[in-house]
Amino acid sequence: MERKSYKPNPVPRGRDTAILSLPVSPVMRVLSVSVLLLLGAVGCGAQRTSDSDWEYVTPMEMGLEPALMQALEEAVTSGRFTNLHGVVVVKGGRLVLDAYAPGVDSADLHYTASVTKSVGSLLLGMAMDRGLMPGLEDGVLDLGLADLFPEHGEILTEDPRKAAIRLRHILSMTAGLEWDEDSYPYDDPRNDWVRVRGVDDPVRRVLEQAVDAAPGSVFVYSGGMSALVGALLDRASGGSPRAFAERELFDPLGISEYVWWDLAGGLIDVPGGLHLRPRDMAKIGH
Repeated sequence: MERKSYKPNPVPRGRDTAILSLPVSPVMRVLSVSVLLLLGAVGCGAQRTSDSDWEYVTPMEMGLEPALMQALEEAVTSGRFTNLHGVVVVKGGRLVLDAYAPGVDSADLHYTASVTKSVGSLLLGMAMDRGLMPGLEDGVLDLGLADLFPEHGEILTEDPRKAAIRLRHILSMTAGLEWDEDSYPYDDPRNDWVRVRGVDDPVRRVLEQAVDAAPGSVFVYSGGMSALVGALLDRASGGSPRAFAERELFDPLGISEYVWWDLAGGLIDVPGGLHLRPRDMAKIGH
């Protein structure tokens, strides 16, 4: 069981779509690891799933076209789709299709890349709900940088405009700080995320970025914002974000194996370090 395997984040292998949303980036990205088709999940309600995973049913039982599902399974298992590892189809809380590319097993852990961002903000919401940090009723989304990161208060003194940045802006990637994660690949030092992920204090490096726009006015895709979420989650969990994730999210869903990398400075890699099985990703999505 690889529940607590930690290592610094190497060069990410692409960016993925977030399958969950609290106040999290609205950006839509192509899933390069696995495709989750969560059909009819809304309204099913939260439920515990054991590590026996899902109840299997036929497409016909769930009102899906058997020939189409068979064609999809054959396309996946034949390796027809480039860089696609697996397809999981869930409808009504039941597993209809669980297909994998050649050489890929259902038990394999997969690099979920930026899906991690959504899991991180989900956990932050759980920390609020458990009273480990202020909640929505306390105005948590309106807390400023001085409240969230008082140890870096001098940065606000250097540029008072940053005092207008709130938690809602961090979660929605609209903080207005300069950030370019699109112009250069993830092995190029000119990429802002490459510059940040290898430093000992990524929070400081992100907050030191110059102001480029009024908070809330412009969306900019930013792993730096998710690094700030990771720092808040670390603080709320008393320095044990993985233990918190296991207790509150993974264990109740029957997710028994995962890998979650650290950044170089030891902070949990919320921007993109979580590895899960596709069926366990489907549990979180459901």
